[in-house]
Amino acid sequence: LRSRVSLGDLQLKRSDETAARTTIRRREKARFSRSIIEYFEARMLMAEGRWREAAEELERLRSAARRTADLGKQLNLYLAACYEQLGLPDRQLEIYQRLLAQEPSLLPALIGQAAALFQSRKTDRALEEHARLLRALGMAQFNRYRGLRNNYYQLLAGQVARLPPALRDWSELERFVAAVEQLKDV
Repeated sequence: LRSRVSLGDLQLKRSDETAARTTIRRREKARFSRSIIEYFEARMLMAEGRWREAAEELERLRSAARRTADLGKQLNLYLAACYEQLGLPDRQLEIYQRLLAQEPSLLPALIGQAAALFQSRKTDRALEEHARLLRALGMAQFNRYRGLRNNYYQLLAGQVARLPPALRDWSELERFVAAVEQLKDV
């Protein structure tokens, strides 16, 4: 199944919609399963920025793909991406929590969960998840995820700013900024 899907996914990741459409037509002519064709069609909707339609298609496919763990995982990750584009962080959280219940160390879900918590303004939990990712990944790898880095900075700054002036301690934020500045890829 993975090889049947990977060529089309690669083409879509490289923004080659024309080649992906050709791949879909070839898959249809070769009588690939309808769910694989519909998966490609949902991915095409995503590539075209038709997020709501893609989300609807992926939701429908997700219930049919429960038997195939890898495909189900991928469908959920794409569905969460659609919800991110639609500005629905609570729906994203539901998906990431479902994925993490099955595979607690799934990095895309951990990163997505932290970002969705930030977007849904669940600041205490978002700060906790970002800090946990920083510890798990280390500064260099954490820094590769610009969104994580920027969110964490904002969360730290917000946490300190909410305190009365006499209680504000900027040292953790200063250490974070200093560590980021030492990295070459900032």
